[in-house]
Amino acid sequence: MSKPDTLDLAALDTAALCEQGAELELVHPGTGAPLGVWITMAGIDSRIWRGAVAAQTGSRRGRRDLTPDEIQAGAVDILARCTLGWRGVVLEGKELPCTMENARMLYSRLPWVREQVDRFASDRASYLRD
Repeated sequence: MSKPDTLDLAALDTAALCEQGAELELVHPGTGAPLGVWITMAGIDSRIWRGAVAAQTGSRRGRRDLTPDEIQAGAVDILARCTLGWRGVVLEGKELPCTMENARMLYSRLPWVREQVDRFASDRASYLRD
């Protein structure tokens, strides 16, 4: 009788994989068609993500009266800090360089982009290789 294959749990090291980042292709918010716009994100298990969350938590320590706008700005900031790169991002006819400031602006201006990026970065399956 043969021994079943053994899974090496290192293949499921989501912290290391999230640290490397993974690339998301944005899809049209209405049709779901691929847009040819790619954003590389560090994932929820990465040190980058944990550091971004810690920065938000530290800047608001002791405050219990956050407004909805402040909460949303904090979420945008976390995503911007976890944006490792992008390609094909054109806004108002100009290619947009990947900077933290531009990521904040993009995710604030286009909620559907923020939602796709957040869903992707928060899903460990996005970082697991087949």
